[in-house]
Amino acid sequence: MSLFPQRSPEGILRTEGVEVRMDMDRMNRMNMIYRMMGSNHPLRSCRVAALNHRITRTWASDLHVMHGAEIIGVDPCSSVVRPVPGSGGPAECRSYLSAMRGWWFIGVLLLPVLLAAQAGTRQEKKVRSLLERDKPYPAIRIASGMLAKGDHPEFHALRAEGYNSIAEHAKAEADARSALRLLPHEVAGLYQLALAEQGQGNLDSAAAHLRQVLEQAPGVEVRYRLALVEQMADRPALAMQEIDSAMQMAGPAGPATARLHRVKGEAAAMLGDSAIAREHLDRAIQLVPADPVNYNSRGYYLHAWNGDHAGAIADYDRAIKLNPNYSYAFNNRGWSLYKSGDVDRGKRDILRAKRKKVHNPYVYRNLGVIALETGDTAKACVLLRQALDKGFTALHGNEVNELIAASCKASPDDNPKAPVQPAQGTLDRKTDAPARRTNAPE
Repeated sequence: MSLFPQRSPEGILRTEGVEVRMDMDRMNRMNMIYRMMGSNHPLRSCRVAALNHRITRTWASDLHVMHGAEIIGVDPCSSVVRPVPGSGGPAECRSYLSAMRGWWFIGVLLLPVLLAAQAGTRQEKKVRSLLERDKPYPAIRIASGMLAKGDHPEFHALRAEGYNSIAEHAKAEADARSALRLLPHEVAGLYQLALAEQGQGNLDSAAAHLRQVLEQAPGVEVRYRLALVEQMADRPALAMQEIDSAMQMAGPAGPATARLHRVKGEAAAMLGDSAIAREHLDRAIQLVPADPVNYNSRGYYLHAWNGDHAGAIADYDRAIKLNPNYSYAFNNRGWSLYKSGDVDRGKRDILRAKRKKVHNPYVYRNLGVIALETGDTAKACVLLRQALDKGFTALHGNEVNELIAASCKASPDDNPKAPVQPAQGTLDRKTDAPARRTNAPE
């Protein structure tokens, strides 16, 4: 038996023994309402006395169509449909209609909030997708727009992630702290704060915050980041512990574990274990041979550290072939060329690295040392002070301070700082980690 009303040519609405006489226009609207709502509406069913059959009355603001209708042969479900006093009065679903009016009023009030939340969710997905695809600038722009509208604190952590990926670590720190203040129970703000501190050389704070993240959300990525921080802080044994834990969590070796093998090889080289260093640096290349970072790291940690600059240059060449804008590989290759006796080519490569990543303090350190060793002390002091201005000490230790103290006439603090080159764009802005305490940052 059909639960939907059927329309007769005479304009009578029939549903298994129920007849509602009304004009054709009203009947068409009722037909549409029944078909839209079907039999699942929560309005209680009414019994048809003649057939002992339950039919479902539909909701509708259009139930006003029943005004003036004559209902024939129906057991009057008094709780739902009742007559209005007065001669010839209509029948109305009063109790349900009143309730629906209340719900409509609440819905109108909540609609702007629900629409705003839905828009925020769409934009949040879009920002996350952009960040995953290495497009931080549009991600930052969208996040800034959502934050300007208010009531979207989740975009602070997302914008911090964007800023961290382009090495704007001070801005990332400000956003991360806002995220922590507004959403203290979410770990994303704390994680981005740790990365911002890592990028600014505040390594002890970064390590402490990453350990807090591990307590709330342990994972391979956090272990990997903590290993990088310990490596930068010249604590290779702790870095080795963290990377071993990350490798255990990651499971079988595959492309996703290549960076873990690379960092383990770097930490082993720092500990003086060249056999383990070679094993894991080679393994990283085997797993992802198209990643230029793997060749850059092997060139520095396995070859250059041991005085094999020819082997180092061969690996840097591979890295640059894979990524012609890889500034760190140009910087490292320039240094190895210089140490091999090719001063001019070495300086050209380092200057290329400077053009591609102007904020890398190791570029200025290398150029300063070359100027110092080739007899241009005045130029060397200017370049070394620029290295300090770029944050060399926080990221790489006291080497430049010691060079200035030994070679320049006064201590670094007593000399005016060299002019800092204006900020420029960088062609390899996204890296897996900030520069390490070595000459081979990624």
